[in-house]
Amino acid sequence: APGETLTLLSPTDSVYMESVKAGETCVVTFDYRIREDAATGQYDLTLAMDYADSKGAVYTGTGNARLSVRQPTEVQFDPLLLPEQMEVGDVIQVQVQAMNLGRSKVLNVRAQLAADGLKPQGTLFIGDIEAGNMAVGSTQVTVGGMVEGDSPYGVTEGTVTFYYEDEAGTEQSVEMPFSATISSPFTGQPSEPEDEPGQWWVIMSVVGVLLCCCVAVLVARKVRKVQI
Repeated sequence: APGETLTLLSPTDSVYMESVKAGETCVVTFDYRIREDAATGQYDLTLAMDYADSKGAVYTGTGNARLSVRQPTEVQFDPLLLPEQMEVGDVIQVQVQAMNLGRSKVLNVRAQLAADGLKPQGTLFIGDIEAGNMAVGSTQVTVGGMVEGDSPYGVTEGTVTFYYEDEAGTEQSVEMPFSATISSPFTGQPSEPEDEPGQWWVIMSVVGVLLCCCVAVLVARKVRKVQI
């Protein structure tokens, strides 16, 4: 076996059998330890066999047994980055970050966001990540009113699901919850001041006085014309 990658744990690398009858099967087991930094791939174990038939004739044979080595995947995802307060009609940019903590490459890393009131433009695609590296994916999200509750505004609960594949094509997923607050686009706008009680009567009184003055002026002018 490749000495740098596999270490034999069994007491010996050979086994002696007295005989094997016609039609019988004999299973031979060897224990190995694979190094933690072994590269993912296939390794050849060399097999050699010596035997003799019932008449004493000796034969030899060699061959290879192929062993597949695959490193476990370990991917860490950061929480989804969202504004604390969002208004209906906003279009925001969201992003997710992933770090490959394993010793092999991970493929097709991506995330899907689902929440009432939030409509992502598409999948947050991150791509392939080499061992020990990190990458970021982003997309735009349109904020709308919630439809599942009594009010279109308030706290919405959602999930972001991360997907990735190892080098053998096996897909794995991680689900992470999140929450966000959706508010009305009119929140915080100053409201028009309401008329105070009695203000209407004050205005009408002023208008009435002005009308009286105008009438008095007109009457005075007519009287003057008559006297002349």
